[in-house]
Amino acid sequence: PGTLFGLAVDWKRGRFFVGGSERDVLTFDLDRKKNDRKPIASWTKHTNYVSCLALIPNSDPPRLVSGSYDKTLIWWNADSGEPLFTKDAHAGWVRDVVALPD
Repeated sequence: PGTLFGLAVDWKRGRFFVGGSERDVLTFDLDRKKNDRKPIASWTKHTNYVSCLALIPNSDPPRLVSGSYDKTLIWWNADSGEPLFTKDAHAGWVRDVVALPD
């Protein structure tokens, strides 16, 4: 899947998310066998590399925030992959994102 830049793990739901040079967020099932580790979903909305990810697991529904070289942040429904909100976030590419409990 190209170069990977961001990783977020949802231990409660048994999956992890990666973002990178392919411009999408890939969802993987932690329970799949190592040799069968193909994405179970691919979410596409960024127009450049996905550089960072942060999971907000206790929201309803759980949310994933992705940052990108396209200068945007996108909030996703972590269960369905539906984009919930997009924000032009920065004058340059977004390098990191952190989710706080409140």
